[in-house]
Amino acid sequence: MKARLFALGFAVAVLFPVAAHFTIFLFSPPPKQENFGLGTYSYNVETQAGTKQERLARAKEEDLNTKRFEVAEKHQQAIVFYGIYPIALLAIVIGTFLRTAAVGAGLIFGGIFSLADGCYASWGVVPGWVSVGSVILATIIVIAVASIYERRATSVSPP
Repeated sequence: MKARLFALGFAVAVLFPVAAHFTIFLFSPPPKQENFGLGTYSYNVETQAGTKQERLARAKEEDLNTKRFEVAEKHQQAIVFYGIYPIALLAIVIGTFLRTAAVGAGLIFGGIFSLADGCYASWGVVPGWVSVGSVILATIIVIAVASIYERRATSVSPP
């Protein structure tokens, strides 16, 4: 019985970050290289054909497309950060107060994994104060929720 509950909690913990990530992608799809003229690149004779000026122009255009794609990717990472952060914190809070232990633990771990995956993996994109503030806020919320849960669990209900 405990193994099944553990498996269910583990499934929630693993699937929650995936679901949160793809929910963000549903509303804001990630950029595709093909949309920036950067599809699969193959080195062949045709890419080296033409005059030196034509080759330089193609290289310059490819560099410009690469930079545009990188900007779009950074924008997408920021959307993921700002989208997953509240979802993950909400999962931790809800998971703490659920009566079903396996699902609650799964949501707590899923929220933590979502913070690690979606938020802190995008630190290079968001401003430094947002990164530090998000860690501090997440820590405060986890400590507060744990304290409230502990008080509720240890308080004696009146007869």
